[in-house]
Amino acid sequence: MRESLLQHLKQVSPEEQSYREGNTQIIKELYANSGLGEVDKNCLLKQGNLVTVRPHSRFVNFPKHRHNFIEIMYVAEGSITHLIEGQEIVMTKGDILLMNQQVEHSVRKASYDDIGINFIALPEFFEIPLQMLKKENVLAEFIVGTLRQKEKLAHYMLFHLQGVHAVENLMENMIESMIFDKQDEALQNQYSMGLVFLYLLEHLEHLSRKS
Repeated sequence: MRESLLQHLKQVSPEEQSYREGNTQIIKELYANSGLGEVDKNCLLKQGNLVTVRPHSRFVNFPKHRHNFIEIMYVAEGSITHLIEGQEIVMTKGDILLMNQQVEHSVRKASYDDIGINFIALPEFFEIPLQMLKKENVLAEFIVGTLRQKEKLAHYMLFHLQGVHAVENLMENMIESMIFDKQDEALQNQYSMGLVFLYLLEHLEHLSRKS
């Protein structure tokens, strides 16, 4: 990742500063209108947007929760540790974790140099990536499941991708576009995510057995 973008992502937000100063509880009003059992898309997504990105909040343990959206985490630097259904999932630089709406997980406290980027997406965002996948495969099955939401089953996929530069470049471009709110690139981001999925299919050897 370009150093200038990485340094921007490392900036400590007011929320994170409160955790640094001793607040050990997530500021729930930033994530949900009631309890933290379900993180709410309406607290994180601007009205009319299908997707946004948000750096994962460091310096605090994030308690067990679900989302009413699709979450994709990309680790730009350091490591991020999730607990999903009793399993410890350690993500390192370059890893991608896809989680549907049914996944319940918690995240252990991250330090200053642990930079995880959360893609917060409505199911409709994946309609173009799904068209690009065409054939039946594990990623198409994952997307169809998120769109239909008929089966209330937790599905997540973890890819260890450090060194796959094409994916890193695509993720970086999308992160920069959304961090700086480039609305004219919304459609490009859908196609970019489709390209990421096509590369993931070419590298299924990097799909974690914990998925």
